[in-house]
Amino acid sequence: RKVRPIGWLTGVYLVLSGLGRFLVEFVRINPRLYFGMSNAQVAALGSAVVGLVIMLVAARRRTAPAAAVEVSS
Repeated sequence: RKVRPIGWLTGVYLVLSGLGRFLVEFVRINPRLYFGMSNAQVAALGSAVVGLVIMLVAARRRTAPAAAVEVSS
């Protein structure tokens, strides 16, 4: 199993939720404000971009995995 860097999962969530929200907004009837997109679509694209940035930063920082903690009973 591959260990992902800290922040990777947050980035994946933001990208996927932003993409999903962007697509859902095509079905909804909202006023088009920016470049033919609704306000929610612009926010969804922003979320996806922030997620990509977080994933890139996390991949570059690759910290060592946390030390295992032993629990004695």
